[in-house]
Amino acid sequence: MRALGYDFSQEASGRVHQDLQDRIDRGEAELGEELVIHHAVLGAGRYHVECLTNLDQITAQRFTIVVAPLPLKGVEAAPARVFVIED
Repeated sequence: MRALGYDFSQEASGRVHQDLQDRIDRGEAELGEELVIHHAVLGAGRYHVECLTNLDQITAQRFTIVVAPLPLKGVEAAPARVFVIED
């Protein structure tokens, strides 16, 4: 599966997802109004990984990245162990 990775939190608003859901429930926001990148990436059948670190330590031109999230149920996101295997 293909994904998109960032070395930052990809939504500039910095709002937590529950805060956005609460605002939608109160009629103060609409789904898709915020978290634009989130919806675009997931809507394209991809997933994304935020706040990656040590990307400058990858030295190979080609590499495999492994993303191993915690197997949490009933949540839309989870912490993950991410590592690179250089070719």
